[in-house]
Amino acid sequence: MEEILVNILSRLPVKSVVRFNCVSKFWNTLISHPYFRKKHLNHAKNQARSQKLLSFYCPNDADDNNRLHFYSYSLSLVQLVKDIRVVDCPSNSNPSDGFEVYCSCDGLFLIGIWTEPHVEQPSVVLIWNPSTRESIVLPHSKFNNDDDDDDEFRSTYGLGYDSISDDYKIFRLVMTKDGQNKNEIFALKNNSWRIIEETSSLDGTDCSMYSGGEFLPFVDGAFHWLGISSKLSAVSFNISSEVYRDIPLPEIVCYLTLSRFEYDVKIEVDVGLTVLAGMLGLYYKDDNFFNLWVMEDKHGSSWMKLFTIPSYGIYRVIPTYTFSDYQMLLCFQLDSTTRSRFVYRIISVGSFGLNNQIWPLDHDAKDGIVYTESLIFPKLGQ
Repeated sequence: MEEILVNILSRLPVKSVVRFNCVSKFWNTLISHPYFRKKHLNHAKNQARSQKLLSFYCPNDADDNNRLHFYSYSLSLVQLVKDIRVVDCPSNSNPSDGFEVYCSCDGLFLIGIWTEPHVEQPSVVLIWNPSTRESIVLPHSKFNNDDDDDDEFRSTYGLGYDSISDDYKIFRLVMTKDGQNKNEIFALKNNSWRIIEETSSLDGTDCSMYSGGEFLPFVDGAFHWLGISSKLSAVSFNISSEVYRDIPLPEIVCYLTLSRFEYDVKIEVDVGLTVLAGMLGLYYKDDNFFNLWVMEDKHGSSWMKLFTIPSYGIYRVIPTYTFSDYQMLLCFQLDSTTRSRFVYRIISVGSFGLNNQIWPLDHDAKDGIVYTESLIFPKLGQ
């Protein structure tokens, strides 16, 4: 009988399931059990109604400065639905000094919040589930202090699920001025940060990233970013084996012109990695065209080009979501100003060539992050 209830409830939207929490102790225990939450997540990943786009917005209430406000949009080609999700920030943080939404994994968001501007590390890093509104603050990393901050040139964080240890892990990727390895990993079950000793690289690619604050795509148990040696290359880090690996890029990308400075490397075009339908994606935009590839196999040996579209007069093009094999949602940032407009378009690839249509997202939306509504919320030390 109980398994029948689990099968029925696991197919319901999060909002409907949460209502059962208050019915009785039995329902609360059933819904809170990790087995049920994982089963619900597995169903939600394959349901279009459970896919959402989260986008930050600034409310008019100037007194509400200890909360972060987001719009959550349905990813529907038929009817767009929008509601508001709020993060109650810790009392020792002030989002007005800066915040960063690093990534999303299984309906969980990893967010950094600063208490003072112009410092490398956020004062608070927390995990937040916008569907259940639960959040938890993580302990500081081993290197997150004022003395070490001066040596750090840039860093970013990623959140992923380790299926081998059945644990969620946070990866902290750091680039230091002296080249010292300070990459760290945090396992929620252990509730502790640990320095990663493995630094191997197949062809000498720098395991640090070429640009700071970039999104770390998580695909097949590994984080990915762009690294630098004599040329541009993709680097992956597997959170189970804790091994780095080089992934060759298409020739037009790996031999882009690099401008080197004392602690930095610049590229004159927009290039980056992303996740598209569970596959690793690569995009490259110059003044005239935007190009998009996906990795065809898990071994990182073959890239397949999806399409090339004109990009003249567009500051950035951000791959956002794949509706199907032939429909891609792209976010167009029109200029580099803080008040830049964002336009979403659906690019369809078919036998009759490329077609595009404006996705009916309102003017409040900025570059958003796609997530799956879920009940998942891991506990520290458990």
